[in-house]
Amino acid sequence: MNFEFLQNLKGLSCIYKYCKNAEELALSKPYCSMFASRKSAEALANFIYLSAYKERAHDLSFSDILTDNVVKKYINDRYVLDAFHSIRKKGNSAVHGDDEKTIDQAMELLEDLHYVVGETAKNAKLISSYTHFCPDIEEHPEAEFYDFDAKKLAEDIFSECIAKYRAEKLFHE
Repeated sequence: MNFEFLQNLKGLSCIYKYCKNAEELALSKPYCSMFASRKSAEALANFIYLSAYKERAHDLSFSDILTDNVVKKYINDRYVLDAFHSIRKKGNSAVHGDDEKTIDQAMELLEDLHYVVGETAKNAKLISSYTHFCPDIEEHPEAEFYDFDAKKLAEDIFSECIAKYRAEKLFHE
């Protein structure tokens, strides 16, 4: 599985379940996988907002967060921002059922999700590297979409990161 590096990663371990869910849905339910990827990326964007501002993005949409100048400066990588936007746009298309979604489209979003999660973990100094995305995944026909509150998940991620940073004296206020 592509997201195993998150499983025991203090700080981002709570997003592992949702990224794994997106991967498990990719072959049997690509539209659900795309939505799961979008929700996971939205939680990650909310986490980044919390990290940048030290407060919750109460009434901001996923798009608003990604276009915020402080968030863009915090991410500081055009490719990561582009991947976030791709996940947001294509995930929205899956949610609204604009057209039939394919396994290839779901895999593309999974690869983008893998990239933004990995780069966010590196930026937060939680890891120094992560494995490359592997498109050879198993089919899980029994997989079902796990819904969750992206802002709440972001707070959980932030709380774990703060605890880790304080414990390791890496957190600078």
